[in-house]
Amino acid sequence: MNLLGIVLARSLDAADICVEAASALWRVAVRGAFAPDAKSYRGARFAQLAAGDVFVQEIALNAADHDEAKKAVLLDAERLLPLSPEAVAFDIAGPVDTDTRIRSRPERSFVLGVIRKDALERLRSELPLIRRGGVEAFVHTPPAHPHIALLFEDNAGRRRRRLRRTSLVVAALVLAVSASDAIQSGQALLERGVADAEAERLAIGRRIRLAERQLETARAAQQTLAQAQAPSLGQLSASLERIARHQPEDADLSTVSLSERTLRLDGRAYAPDGAELALRRAFEGSELLFSAEDGEAPRAYEARLTLAEAAP
Repeated sequence: MNLLGIVLARSLDAADICVEAASALWRVAVRGAFAPDAKSYRGARFAQLAAGDVFVQEIALNAADHDEAKKAVLLDAERLLPLSPEAVAFDIAGPVDTDTRIRSRPERSFVLGVIRKDALERLRSELPLIRRGGVEAFVHTPPAHPHIALLFEDNAGRRRRRLRRTSLVVAALVLAVSASDAIQSGQALLERGVADAEAERLAIGRRIRLAERQLETARAAQQTLAQAQAPSLGQLSASLERIARHQPEDADLSTVSLSERTLRLDGRAYAPDGAELALRRAFEGSELLFSAEDGEAPRAYEARLTLAEAAP
């Protein structure tokens, strides 16, 4: 056998052991029975044997459990088995005696079942074709001991059982890997969602702060506009009347415009200095900006007069 075959055989043995251990734990958790009994071999994977197909007898062995009893039978097969071990398949169950009294001899009673291997082949060939490939072992329950079951395996059933258990282990591994990947993907998705939510929260916070600053700016502008109200009609009329009264005779006013509280005057004068002096006398205490063009008379001038606020 090459190295690959050895590795494959050991892998199948490991899968078989894992499933057997899991089955034992399941029996303990559900039914409180560690060793398999008659209830463990029900289902389509097991075929029941008639009493005439199996040789059953009780034997006394110096053994404490099933494993020790099976080793004892293999060590003394010529005396305990009716035929050669190569020609038969056997199983042993027990101990069946429940007497807890101190015995003079260490032997305990076990149930030994023996069946010919060619009989197993014949019984498998007699099964329906659909079920033939699904049977993993043959089971016999002695009428005298209905709580125990004797299990007989042939090569075909053993291969079927190992294939099923290996497939089950592989499927469990694939499921575990898939579940791990799904958990990691879900965790990454959750972390990405948390990061996106945090970024959105920060962006909303920035927009809120920007809106608050814009609101403060608008309120300040509104307050500024409220403080710098345009002059009333009466104040503007009084200012125009004062300008007309102090207008020099050699000056001509062509345009008057108002921007908030600034009154702009455009005109021409032969003596712009006299026009400026007249405006400054008329509006003492008010801010006045006066400029005149150079050139021949009459010269164009521009005056910007900031009107004082009316007394409340």
